[in-house]
Amino acid sequence: AFIVRGVLCLICFLICLILLPSDKRKNNPVKGKSTGIFGQLIGDKNLMQVFLFRISLYMCIGVFWTLCPLIGELEFNLSGMDIGMVITVGTLTGTFFLPMCGKIADKIDKRLLITLGGILITLGMVQFSFIISDQDFFVISILIGLGGAVIIPSVLTIAVKSGVRYASMGTVVSFMSAGDNIGMT
Repeated sequence: AFIVRGVLCLICFLICLILLPSDKRKNNPVKGKSTGIFGQLIGDKNLMQVFLFRISLYMCIGVFWTLCPLIGELEFNLSGMDIGMVITVGTLTGTFFLPMCGKIADKIDKRLLITLGGILITLGMVQFSFIISDQDFFVISILIGLGGAVIIPSVLTIAVKSGVRYASMGTVVSFMSAGDNIGMT
């Protein structure tokens, strides 16, 4: 699995290296503005809320992905294939609903969607404490996947607006990815 993932990452790297345009543009609007931008991002209330929310979201995902195999195997005798299916079902649920949730996020209040997605994930995490059958793992995974699909378009919209406002899209995206990684860790 690690070798396949490494090869896939190498392929993605090569595709980006070959196909993405160079950052050496003649009229670079960001030129000279990168100094101190990180401090401005940390001081941005909306962006910090999104950052902290992404940490929380990925903490929930990390806890589920870490404890699901342990509890599944030790308490419910789930096989590795069963546990893989549980995680896959949640991931596919999020993937399937993401485009629809993106269209909804373009039309209604993003705070409402973030709240709704947070409630779905919270319900999944609370249910994780009260698992009584192996089907509960699937329900929890679906709730977390669906909650993520509801949240992510709204959160990314806020991040993109901040990137445009500060003319530092790359820095904002890195900031958001750092939140994801901190939460997963």
